[in-house]
Parts: sequence; structure tokens; C-alpha cells
Amino acid sequence: MGGILGTEKNWKLRDLIAALRNAYCGKVGVEYMHIPDRTQCNWIRDQFELRQYQTLSSAERKKIFNRLMWADEFSNFLAVKFNTAKRFGLEGCDSFIPGVKSCMDALQAGGAEKVIIGMPHRGRLNVLANIVHKPLETIFAEM
Repeated sequence: MGGILGTEKNWKLRDLIAALRNAYCGKVGVEYMHIPDRTQCNWIRDQFELRQYQTLSSAERKKIFNRLMWADEFSNFLAVKFNTAKRFGLEGCDSFIPGVKSCMDALQAGGAEKVIIGMPHRGRLNVLANIVHKPLETIFAEM
């Protein structure tokens, strides 16, 4: 067996089943077996299996919570102040903003200089405000 789970030499069957169930039977799934490059498949599998062994520090949890709160508050503000405008709020996609922001932070730390974001309308104003850091005055003027 490859991947992170393959690093353990002597698995008890119940521990192996629990580890695989934890990695692949939760609320998040990943589809990667259609990728023809084995190196890419192995990298994705390793990253996905490794996530169950990662823990976040208190500071990282607070940072994610802060991002989530900013996104939620901005969405609520738009709902109250512009209740007749088509604003495409975050309803049902609240964790999207901290997730994308974390990805952008990782890209920047890895040396990325340019990112192209393609997305549906849902949450676009929140993405502009909380990820791209477009000035709120500009967002409101364009609405």
C-alpha cells in the first residue's frame, strides 16, 4: 500500500480500517484516480491521507475563525443594507472563504506571483472583499 498509510509497517487490521475510513469516508472526498500521471496521483493521495494526522495550532484556528467571521459578517451586512440588490451571498458556502484564503496564502508562500480565479456568482463579493482585498468603496460603487 502506498501513501502515508503505507509508511506504517505493522498495521493491525482494525487500525488500518479505521485510518482508511477516517481518510476516505468522511464529509470530504477527493477524486484523483482518473489522472494518468502516477506521480500526481500519489502526491494527491499522500496529501489527502496526511490531513487526518495534521493538527492546527491555536493561532491557526483563531486565524481561520477570524476569516470565517469576516466573511459571515460581510454577507450579513450585504443582506441587510442591500436587501433588494442581487448580491449572491455565501448561503451554504461559508467555509469557502477561509478555505480559498488559506490556499492563496499557501500559493504566495510557495512563490506564486499570479492567480486566476474563476467562479460562479455565489460568494463573489465576499471573495473580492476578503480574498482579493478589493476596496469596499469600489465594490459598493459597482453594485
